[in-house]
Amino acid sequence: MIEPVNNNLPLETKKINVFKFFICSALGIFVFFVPVTINGTSSIMLDHLVTLIQTMIPFVAKIAIMMVIIAGGIYPFWKGTWRRNTTEFLFTISKVLGV
Repeated sequence: MIEPVNNNLPLETKKINVFKFFICSALGIFVFFVPVTINGTSSIMLDHLVTLIQTMIPFVAKIAIMMVIIAGGIYPFWKGTWRRNTTEFLFTISKVLGV
C-alpha cells in the first residue's frame, strides 16, 4: 500500500527550495545554452571560460586536465568499484590504459 507523503515542511522551506531550483536552472541555461558575444566571438559562457583559462594559464590547464584523468584512473581502486562486476572491471582496465 502506498503511504501518503509527509508535507509538514514549513512554507518558507518550500519557497527557499523552489527559489534555489530556479536560480540554479537559470544559471545552467545561461552557462550552457545562451550565446554571448565577447571580443567579437559569439559562443556559450562555458566556451568563453575554457578559452580564458587556456589563454591565460595554458600550462596550469594542461596539468589540471592530466590530474582529472589520473584521478579517474585511480578512483575505482580507491572506492573498490572495480570488482563489482565484469563491466566495471573492463572499464577500470580501459581507464588505466588511458592514463
